[in-house]
Amino acid sequence: MLNLNITTMNRTEFLNIQSKYSFLQDRLELYRKELLDFINDAFAKHGGQFELNTDCGIEWVERSKNADFDAINELPYYLLIGVEDDNSHEIHINKIKQITTDYGYNAIEVDGFDWSENDWVYGLDAYYDIESLTTISAFINGVLKQEYELYNL
Repeated sequence: MLNLNITTMNRTEFLNIQSKYSFLQDRLELYRKELLDFINDAFAKHGGQFELNTDCGIEWVERSKNADFDAINELPYYLLIGVEDDNSHEIHINKIKQITTDYGYNAIEVDGFDWSENDWVYGLDAYYDIESLTTISAFINGVLKQEYELYNL
């Protein structure tokens, strides 16, 4: 069925809306570029990986064995990542690292708690969509803040 609502819009209004969309797309691409720059710079200056520490000073796998472990609150940064069952799982991140693939480009691998499987996963490839890059940036910033507080930098 043909949508006739366009007939109520004059040429100037149409061009104005199209211009706004174009502006938003340009800003989105700029935002993505800045996210990638931030992530790549952070990895380069931090040895290629970031790991969130537990509040109690033990490893995450050990921490998760305690009955009071709550991945959602203790590992607040999560990504939706495709896994072997062809579904996306909610992975609560405890560690990320940047690797160089056999093809020569950078990739980000994620370790964390798979909420769907109630188990730990390692080395999952992160997507490079805006939402994932935003979460990865927030995770990096969270780890840096944690290290700043811990080591009083």
